[in-house]
Amino acid sequence: EKDCVNQILAGGVSACTDKFSYFLNKKEAEKEEAEFNGHFGGVGIRFAQKDKKTKIVSVVEGSPAKKAGILPGDEIISVSSTGVSGDLISVSGLKADEIVDLVTGAVNQKVLVSVLRNGKNMNFEMKRAEITNPSVIFSKPEDKIGYVRITEFIMPTKDDFEAAVSSLTRSGVKALVIDLRNNPGGLV
Repeated sequence: EKDCVNQILAGGVSACTDKFSYFLNKKEAEKEEAEFNGHFGGVGIRFAQKDKKTKIVSVVEGSPAKKAGILPGDEIISVSSTGVSGDLISVSGLKADEIVDLVTGAVNQKVLVSVLRNGKNMNFEMKRAEITNPSVIFSKPEDKIGYVRITEFIMPTKDDFEAAVSSLTRSGVKALVIDLRNNPGGLV
């Protein structure tokens, strides 16, 4: 019965709103809220899809993916959300959110990610962990030019950006480079 109601609501939203509006059921809404707050169960990778390939763009410091040895540039070939090689699902033809669903989930559950690196297939088994997704990364260089990278726009981004700029200003920077490369957007 709930499924039927959700389908009716989803149809109503898609028929009556702009192309950027969509309906989320309870599970989807909870997942999206966790991601927008910067906390979720996952392995700590960011990926992008281009030319029918799914490539790792970045790996979160201290994450299971970083510890396992996954690198930016690795091409994701398949994922097992159970951690069992017999359950590997090819990512070819999957949408980005379908791949995210395979990789994210309950903390301490195994995930197996198969990648292609320099023509060689490699498997990485990891356990999902609570990922705190830093949306603002900054550094204090010696040449008085500060560097601030915004990886995506989520709930804490504004406060984190202000804290980064404040810290850099106190350290004496005279200019800022604000890096938005590979930023998929988000809450703006």
